[in-house]
Amino acid sequence: MKIDYFLEFPYADLRSQDGMSLFKICSYNYAYPDADNIYDLDWHRNYMILHVPGFNAELNEVMLEGRTINFYI
Repeated sequence: MKIDYFLEFPYADLRSQDGMSLFKICSYNYAYPDADNIYDLDWHRNYMILHVPGFNAELNEVMLEGRTINFYI
C-alpha cells in the first residue's frame, strides 16, 4: 500500500509561474525519534517530488534538518 504523504501530512507545494515545474516536500516523521539531544531531535524524514521539463524525480526518506527545511520552505 502506497501512502499519499501529501494527504496525510503538512507539505509545501512550489510551482513555476508557467506551471511546467513543480517541487513538493512533505515532512512525515522524525529521523531519530528516540534521540536524547537537541541536535538529533531536529532531523526529519521527508518525501519530495521534483518535476521539470524532461525530468521527474520522487525521493523518499530524505533526511533533512528542521532549520534547513524551514529555510527552503
